[in-house]
Amino acid sequence: MPTRVVMGTRANGQKGLFVSKAGHDADYAAAENLLLSTDFQALQIVATGVITNPGVGSTVSVSFPVQPVVPFLWIVGGRNNGLVRTLTTAGFSVQIVDGGTNWPGGTPTSNFYWTVLNAPFTAN
Repeated sequence: MPTRVVMGTRANGQKGLFVSKAGHDADYAAAENLLLSTDFQALQIVATGVITNPGVGSTVSVSFPVQPVVPFLWIVGGRNNGLVRTLTTAGFSVQIVDGGTNWPGGTPTSNFYWTVLNAPFTAN
């Protein structure tokens, strides 16, 4: 039975996360026989970071390496809520709009964690 998921190093020395199609071994499968690969162009991480304890009402600007198109931005926050105000080929800004106060089980962080992928951003 083929190995369908490899997280780490494949037989060819390639490192990452790989999920193969049914009947193919993720250790040896060619790109066209993988359902998921961290080598796929649209899954490349361009930049990551943390916006540490931004104050409510503030707007924070972040820069990342210039991309050929406006990239996909994934951002998650803790206690505060933020609105992404701008997203360009070289950065974004987020406005901190309020602070949450009703968190069961402890005090949450007010940090924002962000990742930029090289996939183009598309608005729905």
